Amino acid sequence: MRRCVCALMLVVVASACLAAVDGRNPALNPVEFLDAPEHASLTLIKGGEPQFVIAYDGMAEHDPETRDWRPSARSTFARSIERSVQRLTDAVARVTGVSPDVVDLSQNEPPAEGLIVYVGPSVPVEALGMDTSQLEREQFVVRTFDRGVAIAGFDGSTMPDFAKPLDGFIQHFRAAGTLWGVEDFIERYLGVRYYYAGIGVVARPIDELVIEPVRYTDQPVYAERAKWNLFHEFGREGENWPWDPEQFPPDYWDFFDHWRMANSSRFVAAHTPLHWPTVHGADRPWMFYEDASGKRYFDTERPSGNVYEVSRRETAEQYIEDVARFYETGWDEPWKGWHHPNDEFIPFGMPDNYVVIENERTADLLNPQLGRFGLMSDVMTRFHLWLAEMAAERWPEKTVTAYAYAHHRLPPTGEWQFPQNLVIQQCHFNNIGLMIFPEVAELEESITREWETRLANKPRGYTYWGSYEYPMAIQIPGAVEYFRRIGPHLSGTYLDGGGAWSLTHMSFYVAFRLMWDPDFDVDAAMAEYYDLAYGPAAEQIEALYNLWIDRWQGYEFALDPLAPMTHLDRDQIYGRVYPPEIVEEMKRLLDEATAALPEGSVEALRVQFIRDGLSDFFAQSEMLSDLQIPSFELRQVEDTAITIDGEAGDPGWPTALRHPFRTVMTADRAKVPSFARAAWSPTAIYLSFEMTEHSTWELRRGAEERDGRIWADDCIEVFLSPSTEKDTYFQIVVNAAAAIYDQRVQLLPEREGGAAYDIEGLQAAATVGDKQWYLEMRIPFADMGIDPPSPGDRWFGNFVRNKVTVPKEVTSFSPTLGNNHDPRYWAPLIFTGPGM
Repeated sequence: MRRCVCALMLVVVASACLAAVDGRNPALNPVEFLDAPEHASLTLIKGGEPQFVIAYDGMAEHDPETRDWRPSARSTFARSIERSVQRLTDAVARVTGVSPDVVDLSQNEPPAEGLIVYVGPSVPVEALGMDTSQLEREQFVVRTFDRGVAIAGFDGSTMPDFAKPLDGFIQHFRAAGTLWGVEDFIERYLGVRYYYAGIGVVARPIDELVIEPVRYTDQPVYAERAKWNLFHEFGREGENWPWDPEQFPPDYWDFFDHWRMANSSRFVAAHTPLHWPTVHGADRPWMFYEDASGKRYFDTERPSGNVYEVSRRETAEQYIEDVARFYETGWDEPWKGWHHPNDEFIPFGMPDNYVVIENERTADLLNPQLGRFGLMSDVMTRFHLWLAEMAAERWPEKTVTAYAYAHHRLPPTGEWQFPQNLVIQQCHFNNIGLMIFPEVAELEESITREWETRLANKPRGYTYWGSYEYPMAIQIPGAVEYFRRIGPHLSGTYLDGGGAWSLTHMSFYVAFRLMWDPDFDVDAAMAEYYDLAYGPAAEQIEALYNLWIDRWQGYEFALDPLAPMTHLDRDQIYGRVYPPEIVEEMKRLLDEATAALPEGSVEALRVQFIRDGLSDFFAQSEMLSDLQIPSFELRQVEDTAITIDGEAGDPGWPTALRHPFRTVMTADRAKVPSFARAAWSPTAIYLSFEMTEHSTWELRRGAEERDGRIWADDCIEVFLSPSTEKDTYFQIVVNAAAAIYDQRVQLLPEREGGAAYDIEGLQAAATVGDKQWYLEMRIPFADMGIDPPSPGDRWFGNFVRNKVTVPKEVTSFSPTLGNNHDPRYWAPLIFTGPGM
């Protein structure tokens, strides 16, 4: 985003400048400034020390009779007042080095002299005319008075009737108006910026801070502002924290507050109930889809292996009975902690797969004209309406929630009447960075508008953040476009995806601001970010971001807007958008930024953090600029020359060439060696794999049944495409226990596949020794439904080792670049005559 031309209002007053700050900063969330009270300016910090105390009612979140926490404050996450006092205390200490005194008004009178910052509802705050019970949910008010500042908002934690019995089942649930007011005050007047955890917090020393009389208010546009895997890069316990914890303590959990994350409604939608297989699989098998071949989609170990029989009204009836039992007794076996019903909403979502239910009950409802993303739309709509109808009879005050997802993300074609007690969460499958492209934005907007027209309530949104293997600043203009075009037609939204904070932090910073208020001035925020976070290197980092974004916006792609675009084509990324000369320019800008900064400074650490995040991107660019796809030779043998017994001594193997595995991203030598051999006969392909493993007793081989979660174990994945067109391929996964997962995938005209397909005659055997394990396979041509090759024929394929023991490593024969299923990087498999 280009630097805005307007001058930014200073938020910190240095000792050399005694002009008061009025807080109108375009780089922050826009707030509504009201008539300011009449009094003199307030000097909150002088000589580098706070001139005020923080005062709050320590009983505001407690029951006045029992003195226990109110039900709505039993979760520390929901305690708006307690967290507000801590956040303000920490922020003042960051900028002055001194923690202000804190006064609990439930035990002490306010100080008779000096300045006070009141936090949350209290008698003195009410005397200032601030009745928080009359505010909208999450709204806050900040106002000055002659002796200080009052910050208070609508806090569910202080409301006697706010809590419901089942609120504990709702992730990120809170209404924390006071906390949001405190976070805004910290940014607006103390100048602290929370760009990302650790070194990403900007808090410059304040020697003198004077503020003018002010009164303003604000509240979020969307009630749902959350992200489920925000911190997975650092590890839940900080095990991957990249900096000195003494100098930069792990503070990433605090960003739930700093970025104002919350679900202030009780809305919930998900793939749920996930545990129906263990609850009903034995006594109600009819609840799981059985296709024409007799395969029943039922899997107690893998949730996505289940397909609920939504063509039966009885399945809806059973879910309503389960919900009733949950409400009446607390029995939660179908959910077990995963997105339960609550006091307002009853969620239902088909497991995460694309299996189409085809039988006499769906024959008139399937929509082939809508393609794979609308094929099941009317089938799922009928089921959702059944649920809503039955729920309305039992619980008129509750609402059913459901996904528009996978093969039912498009609106249905039937003339259905959607009731008030049904809310749809629409999944926007396109990576949000693609929203700058008209064909993507227009499609997603048109789908959302149609859902909005059809439904009795606005849909909720669910958007994907995409891969982070490339510079993620490209998501910023896409996020702006998403909220500008689609946001007005949604009642809330939810982010999925993430990680790589070095590349994503400003994308998420901007996204959460936009979720609070879509009118947030992104250009002003970015201009401020360059200056505050990088100081003397601001010019170079701004140029780097502009290069990323301008290159992204300057190209047109051949896109299929209906296809899920969470990952992007590397040939386009590295060939057209960021070719080698542009990558070299990125490196030059980073070098100049580093040279402009004192070694060891926090600004230099931030530049290095970006460079570290781009290391894989740079390595892939270098490799792809001169990518060499290896070829794999399969020599012909007699069928009798190889026995599938997991032993290496068969006479057919010495004639087969032995090929090493390498790292999947850069084709470097593997840390732990692995080798593959392949041969063929007129009836089958033979494969053998040797895997070094120093801790064979730790091998994971938990899956034992056909088509289980083999890929989660120590395993080998085989990809074979028996056509130079690469329009079809076979995936075979075998673990160290010789358990098999296999599927046939059709790429053209549309990607289709699934574990319902079995290669009947496929054989596999494994042996585990002291320092290695060994695997053999025989794959019959006839059972793949293809003719045997002839000498000189070519297929394409790849072999991948997933090593899940420590040290974990994924290696392959041909580079995968992170996507095993991308046939462009598969090796040619050359069938030759008998070896010498």
